[in-house]
Amino acid sequence: MDTIAVKWSGPHKLDQVTPWEEGGAIGLYIVIQDHDDIVYVGKASAKKGAVARARSHRKKYARRRRMRGLDYDINKAVVYAGHVASKDEGLIALAEHLLISHLYRTHGHQMVNAQKLYYGWKPPLKIINEVETSGKMPGRIPPCLSKKIISPSELSGLD
Repeated sequence: MDTIAVKWSGPHKLDQVTPWEEGGAIGLYIVIQDHDDIVYVGKASAKKGAVARARSHRKKYARRRRMRGLDYDINKAVVYAGHVASKDEGLIALAEHLLISHLYRTHGHQMVNAQKLYYGWKPPLKIINEVETSGKMPGRIPPCLSKKIISPSELSGLD
């Protein structure tokens, strides 16, 4: 089973200037409002870091949430950037699906992109959530992630 370590920084406001350390960071991101209302989970490439990518999709979040009868307030929304080592770049899409599936089980009614669920036929992967500890990008694990380690074994019954 492959393992991917995700180092979380944030929360970052969506209307603030992107911290330069976040500029080209590859990995995952979670947009949350009101502490635990998950707006979106996505992936970021080196061309457009997590905070900038999250910011560029603001209109999409609002439109999708309105269609589901949910509100979206940019003033309450924050993004957590999950940094991944460049050697693990090939696992980011799979990690995104696993993270979405984990959050779907715990916050299912709130998820925007639930079409990207992780099913048993996908390669096994384990996500280890860590706090970014460098002085330049301090952060914390997003409050919606109650587990430090996420693995497919907890997703039985999704198929």
